[in-house]
Amino acid sequence: MLFRSGKTISAGHIILELAARGELNSLLVVCLNSIQEKWIDELQNKFNIRVQRYEKIQDFQSAIADYNLHNDRLFGVINYDKFRQRNNIEFFENNAISIDLMIFDEAHTLRNDTNARKSLKPFTELAKSIVMLTATPIMTSLENLYSLIQILDVENYSNFQIFQNAININKPFIRAYNQ
Repeated sequence: MLFRSGKTISAGHIILELAARGELNSLLVVCLNSIQEKWIDELQNKFNIRVQRYEKIQDFQSAIADYNLHNDRLFGVINYDKFRQRNNIEFFENNAISIDLMIFDEAHTLRNDTNARKSLKPFTELAKSIVMLTATPIMTSLENLYSLIQILDVENYSNFQIFQNAININKPFIRAYNQ
């Protein structure tokens, strides 16, 4: 039996909600190469949302240029590998655009300070909404979770101690809930 966690379906409902509010003019799904087709297929067949697969980095760079010049629609799926190449970091720093919704599937892959994370940072700083999806528990340390939280909110969690304090404040509530 194949287990599916429903991440794509959950994300699809978020996409539809933002679209219904008139708040979705751009969407970028960043995922592993092996699941790009799954995203494209499920968004198309279950939610009637058409996205472009950015197969080459040049395709994504052209889409960014078209978005800036002509206010073209940018709805796409791209894999993390496109952001891992060191020579693209500067391009992304200088050409990042504000995307209405960024979805990171297998978000745990961003927990370490990698080229992909550096390349995506300018986009996450400008993004209006970010959804991080993972079915992989982060069990190695709280630092990994903190690293992901920093992508979402570097202002409020500027150092690990602040994050650790927030965790500690909530421990009594978690304990009470689990009893």
